[in-house]
Amino acid sequence: MQRLLAILVVIAMLAGGVFYFYYTAQQKVMAPGLKTGEASLRGSIYEANGKFYLNSARQSPVELDSYSLDLSQYAGQEVNLTGQYSGDTLFVNGID
Repeated sequence: MQRLLAILVVIAMLAGGVFYFYYTAQQKVMAPGLKTGEASLRGSIYEANGKFYLNSARQSPVELDSYSLDLSQYAGQEVNLTGQYSGDTLFVNGID
């Protein structure tokens, strides 16, 4: 009976270790440096190769997209915008 209990404890420990390593590896693979969440940025919008970007003095250009706004009407203008990141793209929902 003690031997069976010892074997079950070892199996449970091994299963827990495998789960832990699998879980931590998945976390690293799923989002290595991707941006998430709400953002408010200031900069100038420009278009290149059919995509829109925000050029800001503080960071490298940010790719923009929007389901509700026509970004082409803001090209070349300095704007304050709000949106939400999905990966490296900022989906704009408001421009001032």
